[in-house]
Amino acid sequence: MLGLGLCLWAAPVQAAPDFFPLRVGDWWKYKVQSGGKTTDFTIKVVKQQGERILVETTSTQVIQDWYSHPSGWVLIHQTIYPASKLKADLKPPRKLLKNPLVPGEKWDYKGTGIMGVSLEEHNLVGAAREVKVAAGTFQAVHLDTKVTQGNARVLKSYDYADGVGLVRSHTETGGVKSD
Repeated sequence: MLGLGLCLWAAPVQAAPDFFPLRVGDWWKYKVQSGGKTTDFTIKVVKQQGERILVETTSTQVIQDWYSHPSGWVLIHQTIYPASKLKADLKPPRKLLKNPLVPGEKWDYKGTGIMGVSLEEHNLVGAAREVKVAAGTFQAVHLDTKVTQGNARVLKSYDYADGVGLVRSHTETGGVKSD
């Protein structure tokens, strides 16, 4: 006698790549070197209110950023400096990161930043590459950003790892470089 059986097999569902995870309680610790000085800072996802997510950066001062994480983007809506009571409502919300990052993609942002100063950014996603930092070795996607805020020009480069977030950054403004 021959019997027929039915076997169902389902492949595991793989989460979509996320180069800027914003889960409440997640935190990252970084060291920044600029002008021969090293500064430590911590970034922590503090809370979520509806679609908005509060991320707090602690270093020489506290900075609070309100993000949202709609499908395909990471947007920043507001930056607050509690000690000085300075606040920037980004209008429209700033397109911080296309998510997931795909090499060759570009996006621009034009709006207002801190104290209503005009802000313009041009972003270009580069190739995936291996990045070695103190926390380990990561497969990361490179992003170059050219910023003009008021009359100041800033060049930034970032490396983001899927499921981790920012693993390395470099900023040049005037003659000052920060890593």
